[in-house]
Amino acid sequence: MLDPGTTPPTVQGKLDTTPPTVKSTFPAPNALSVAPNAVVSVTFSEPIDPVTINAQSVTLSKDGTTPVAGTVTYIGTTALFTPTAQLSAGAVYTAAVATGVKDLAGNALAAPSVWNFTTGSQADVTGPHVLSAAPPDGALDVPIEAPLVVTFGEAIKPFEFGQIDGRPVAVTFNATYTTVTMTPTGGLRPGVTYTATILVPDQAGNPMDKAYVWKFSTRP
Repeated sequence: MLDPGTTPPTVQGKLDTTPPTVKSTFPAPNALSVAPNAVVSVTFSEPIDPVTINAQSVTLSKDGTTPVAGTVTYIGTTALFTPTAQLSAGAVYTAAVATGVKDLAGNALAAPSVWNFTTGSQADVTGPHVLSAAPPDGALDVPIEAPLVVTFGEAIKPFEFGQIDGRPVAVTFNATYTTVTMTPTGGLRPGVTYTATILVPDQAGNPMDKAYVWKFSTRP
């Protein structure tokens, strides 16, 4: 939320008048067999005013009528709805994002975003595992501007911060939250061997068994 007298955010020198949009969700619209202990995630197209992310603007209901109690948090550009209790098995749930959600310039979501998903009978009790990483372990001659891309076997909980070589990385996720791309600010140093580490939970909060560690060397 902007304080009185501050200058509204601009995009390439122009006043920002573009409303935010919903970029991706978890569970996906019409998803089936969703773990009853899953967390609902909504990622927006741009940073959102955190004050507008709350229990009134991000909601969940059973059969579209019975409100589900839960807590709403905001990380990066993602809102997370964590149910207070495990969801019922084999039930249809409706997630909704209201037009009360606004970006940092005060532009509101143009229309509500509403989608359904159906729970399965099995809770998710297994932590995520890494399917692949790029650059791969032992890679040589990696361009200094190359991002770090890690793909998991299931949707992971979004996170905002990370660093390598003491430099922060810009973090983005794909639409299914299974791939995270981390781009170091300003690039990496040439001719250096880096050790990268990632340790994250899945959307149900299950942690990885252990951190995934890999090494690569940048181009001289």
